[in-house]
Amino acid sequence: MNTQPLHGSHLSAVNGFLELGAFTVIGTSLPIDGKEAAEFIGYLVAGLIDLQNNEWKGSIRWSQFIGTLLQQQYLIEVLRRLPCEDWLISDADQKLILERSIDSINSGDDWVKVFTEDIAKFAGLNAHEVKKKINEKAYFTHAAAYAQFGIPENIFITN
Repeated sequence: MNTQPLHGSHLSAVNGFLELGAFTVIGTSLPIDGKEAAEFIGYLVAGLIDLQNNEWKGSIRWSQFIGTLLQQQYLIEVLRRLPCEDWLISDADQKLILERSIDSINSGDDWVKVFTEDIAKFAGLNAHEVKKKINEKAYFTHAAAYAQFGIPENIFITN
């Protein structure tokens, strides 16, 4: 189901929530898989809980939080679509790849480079081969279909 269709219908879930006073709505302009959507919402809720349970003090923009979450969702979806079993990348190594890539997102490093180079290292390939396989198997992920509508820059998460 898409919540903000590309054909620009004024009768959409996104417009309904915005009209009723929501500052921002996470929606999609393309149909997405229900399982992937539910998983993303689970990560979103878990991320908010982590922020509240963390000793972190300060504030973060909602748009930054969602942007980081979508990057993480992208990494997870790409790893699922790659032939990790054929490349003999264990579940433990996949978890390590995800952890290192997420750390690089949070530190501002080139997370795509870290991700592709780590996969290449564990698979015994070069980074170019990994990028080619990503383009073949995971060119467009569900994470790429999401967008924030409204004014997310005006929302801050504080602790």
